[in-house]
Amino acid sequence: MTRVLNVDERTARILRLPVWAQREIQTLERRVLAAEAEAEAHRAGTYGDLDTDTVADPYGGGLNLPKGEMVEFVLDASGPAHHRAVRANISKPGVLRLNADRGLSIRPVASNDVEIRLAND
Repeated sequence: MTRVLNVDERTARILRLPVWAQREIQTLERRVLAAEAEAEAHRAGTYGDLDTDTVADPYGGGLNLPKGEMVEFVLDASGPAHHRAVRANISKPGVLRLNADRGLSIRPVASNDVEIRLAND
């Protein structure tokens, strides 16, 4: 099992390496920092702010989408492309709007849970 080194141990190990290897590590560390900064800038410009009303995968770390962003769920992948999806978004504060390619069937499961299906034509 690999032990995680603290900063001092890691620095000591790097200083024992040849100079060319130390330079390569420094270059790679700079590239990692630049890539992380670029990814964060991309995320900030592409995805929603922290105060967004739309979050994908909220239980798995979450991905903020822009406020009011329409999200599409394909419920029937085997059906024709124009009769298989439900879309949802926050249309105004406190209002979740759903629309679909055909009628919706909404079945209560609990006071805070519903199942939504595409209605059979």
